Amino acid sequence: METRAYIEGIRYRWWLLLLMTLIALVIGTEIGINQTAQYTASTSILLNDSFLANNAFPSNTIQISTASSYPGVAVSPAVIGRISQSYPRLTQQQLDKEILISIDSSSQVMMVNVTDVSPSAAADIANYVARHFVSTQIAHLHKQLDYYTQWLQQQTLTLNTEVNTLNQQIDTLAPQRQLHTPPPTLTPQQKLTYTQTLTHINLDQRKLYSYQQSQTEIQQVTPLINAAYIILQPATIPQVPNSYPLSTLTVQAIALLVGLLLAICTSIALDFFSPFIRHQGELVRLIGITPLAEVPQLTPYEQSRLLQSRTIPFMRRIKPVRLLCASISAMLTKQQGNTFLLTSPYKKRKMAAIVAMFLARKGLRTLLIDADFAQPTLHQQITATEPAEFHLADGQPLSFISTTPQSDLFFISASALFGSTPTHSQEILLGVLPALQTLFDVIIIDAPTLDHAASHQLAAKISQSLIFIKKRRDSMKTLHLTRTTCEQMKLEAHYILLA
Repeated sequence: METRAYIEGIRYRWWLLLLMTLIALVIGTEIGINQTAQYTASTSILLNDSFLANNAFPSNTIQISTASSYPGVAVSPAVIGRISQSYPRLTQQQLDKEILISIDSSSQVMMVNVTDVSPSAAADIANYVARHFVSTQIAHLHKQLDYYTQWLQQQTLTLNTEVNTLNQQIDTLAPQRQLHTPPPTLTPQQKLTYTQTLTHINLDQRKLYSYQQSQTEIQQVTPLINAAYIILQPATIPQVPNSYPLSTLTVQAIALLVGLLLAICTSIALDFFSPFIRHQGELVRLIGITPLAEVPQLTPYEQSRLLQSRTIPFMRRIKPVRLLCASISAMLTKQQGNTFLLTSPYKKRKMAAIVAMFLARKGLRTLLIDADFAQPTLHQQITATEPAEFHLADGQPLSFISTTPQSDLFFISASALFGSTPTHSQEILLGVLPALQTLFDVIIIDAPTLDHAASHQLAAKISQSLIFIKKRRDSMKTLHLTRTTCEQMKLEAHYILLA
């Protein structure tokens, strides 16, 4: 489809552009008003726990465990719940986004960054997270050392008891030799028991020494536990926001542009999938119909003022209609009785009165006939003043013909033929039509749409027709059927495209 058709489609859906831009303006205004600046407060914590755990206990009897995931410990569910109690406006999802925990490449410094619309709240939350992390982790280390202290005391007491017991066993197995006497003689079994007991005593004494060393290490490390986690610099209330929000006017302008672009894209998409005729070129390319002219669809207000011979705004819209009527008059032969059947494919288009009026203004004696006997409308547009003085060849008066305020324009209303039924009225019209063709230069018959049987009967008596096609109203399928019907009836059809 041509670019021009897309542009026409956008203009045709001006209401869609207006609606979507208004909606975008409302949304943009709401966003602009509710914009808030974001502030970030930061604090840092020095991490000495790993160094302490790896180097403070060389005896390796004590193994201190530290946090495996600092962010998970620093922002635990308990911490989130406590912050939510102090700041009910912040949900868990918001806090998960606002609190950012990061570790430097050396794993020695942990950064706590909190971003919020309130600078004081951001600093308060950052300091709370840091203090809570330091206090809980130091308490965790103290708890481990307390456990090891109790365990070592218990193990030391047990080993001392066991060593004393074994020493007594050795004294029993090897009694102390007397002065100037040979050593006591031991049996092989006693010798084996003596050796095993002595070995056991040595092992226990080594363990006891190791436990005593561990107790010394604990005593040396305990004062250093409070330095395992150190807050380097508490968070201060930020004075400058991360970025300044856009002005409301800027947000509104962006929203308007987005709304306008969305409306244009929607209009183009609707046109792309539309089954209706959208451009004159489509008639020629897709259906094989060459329109006689393309004229604007006049509004009821414009038609009323034209029929009353009054000026209307935007007179340039009337120029294509004048050119159309000039083309129709050029097609007329010098003989009388040039008759046109004015119809349309789908819905009746109210153009008969305008065409007849312009032809009459060219000095042609014009007769306008309302042949839509089922739903007549022309009497609402044309004012019939009085019966015209026309007679048949035998002198019989044609009283059903009325004059109009427009000279050379005569009118037959749908009720003037006095038919009891629409079919009867049409039969009367077909009977008097040959006589009427001898009296007038041009006859315009305003008929129902082409799919009516009445239009088919009239078309059989008339060689020419003016078929008005409405852009974006008549579908491709309907126009294909219209062309096929005209070809089957051998009707000389002149297609006019209404914009």
